[in-house]
Amino acid sequence: MKITLIIPLLFSLCLTGSLVKKKVFKNYKKILPLKKPPPYLEKSGYVSISYPKKYEDNILKIFHNISTFTCLQYKVEKNRINGKIGINFYFTKKVNKVKRSYKLNKPTNVYLKNYVYKNMTKLSFYVGLALELIPEVARRDRRKYVSINFMNIKDSFKKYYMRTKYNYAYRQNEEFDIESAMLNTPYLGSINKTPTYKIKAHKNCLKTYNSSKLFTFSNFRRIYDLYCREKCDLTDNCENGSFPNPTCTHCICPLHFVGKKCEKLKPSEGYCGVQEQFWVIKKVNFLSNDNIEGECYYSFKTKEEKRIKIRIKYLILLNSNSTMDDPYMEIFYGRNKSKPDLTICNSVTNLNITSLSNEVYIYFHIPTVPNKLYLEFHEID
Repeated sequence: MKITLIIPLLFSLCLTGSLVKKKVFKNYKKILPLKKPPPYLEKSGYVSISYPKKYEDNILKIFHNISTFTCLQYKVEKNRINGKIGINFYFTKKVNKVKRSYKLNKPTNVYLKNYVYKNMTKLSFYVGLALELIPEVARRDRRKYVSINFMNIKDSFKKYYMRTKYNYAYRQNEEFDIESAMLNTPYLGSINKTPTYKIKAHKNCLKTYNSSKLFTFSNFRRIYDLYCREKCDLTDNCENGSFPNPTCTHCICPLHFVGKKCEKLKPSEGYCGVQEQFWVIKKVNFLSNDNIEGECYYSFKTKEEKRIKIRIKYLILLNSNSTMDDPYMEIFYGRNKSKPDLTICNSVTNLNITSLSNEVYIYFHIPTVPNKLYLEFHEID
């Protein structure tokens, strides 16, 4: 079977305006223990899996991709796993559920209905649960990103919405990933077939994308943190939220970065204006472009460890229907540059952004003209 990276459709969201000024990471008064995953790799160095033959293609596609980007290798067992750790997949007509095992002499058992096995998005969610990935709505800091209506959730499904008691944050400022396979559908366990949660969106973000969510970069990175973190000396050298590849020879980069350590932005393609890199000082400077076209990257950096204030006076995008083929802008102003902190899908005016670090990156997907951009930037204390 050919090994490929499953790339999800674009699924973008602008976070609440208050997040522009607040840190995503929260220091809790009580230091919570890091949650340890099931010991799948402890003896053999790989995770054993067993599954119904008729669902082989989708299950193997998921595990192939996991093993391509992390140290979590797998072995297919001909018979059901008994007396040792591993993952058994079963078909059921009753309730979808995952019974994780943390014992070396007992397997994790996953019971799924036919429609789940046939749907890669839903199947990825339950594979993630078996691997100790938590639903995005169960994060400790979820209140910043989602509001949940527990009155509309069946009792048997509330476990997927309960805020975790453990610390899963191997990295500070770990982003909320709306593309993640672990952001379950808002109809999971719904009583009246209406959404069980709403994502808090900024008033200037005009549309989100209905995406088929599969394992994303952040999912692979979480698997690395759970199972591979102690296997590489390269971990602390990977930049911009990247992580080491399975052989520890280089870093696996987020979408917009390149280099052995993922230390560089991708080069622009197309016409992106005269200047793309800017040193930021206290004096207000500006970026003004009309009718640019292509895949454009802009970087803003202060010479000292100071923050950056950006004001988009106007961004005019015509004929945008908020699809993958239409123009959109992604702005990376947080400390973790592996995911955009803000995505703009339509025209905006007078939008203010304050960085959380001394660097800001902007990616502009602009396949068509006409368009106009004017923004101001300067250094602040």
